[in-house]
Amino acid sequence: MLSKTASPLAPIALAIATTLSLGACTPTAGPNAAAAIGASAVPVAAASVDVSRTSACGREIGTFVDLLDRDLATGFVSPRVHEAATRELEPAIAACRAGDDGRARATLRAVRTRHGYPA
Repeated sequence: MLSKTASPLAPIALAIATTLSLGACTPTAGPNAAAAIGASAVPVAAASVDVSRTSACGREIGTFVDLLDRDLATGFVSPRVHEAATRELEPAIAACRAGDDGRARATLRAVRTRHGYPA
């Protein structure tokens, strides 16, 4: 049976318990800790892809290459995946340089999808 008179320490005990339980959920390392660990664990330079960003397809390919480079630097993709995706972009870059925007974008979409990026 519960007592009708609560202990005066009950609210303090509840506050301490809540604080301790929430403190366990708070990350102590900054948000860039994982990125720093991933970047130091994989010391690989991002591949330079020469694509003109003056056309629509060039901007889209360049944006994806930038994303791949960032994902490599933070450890979200392995060097092997980065290299494969970059290599698979060569036909898209060639089509874009030739002025075939549709083929370039279709090839880019296929590469993005194949490597788990939204098309």
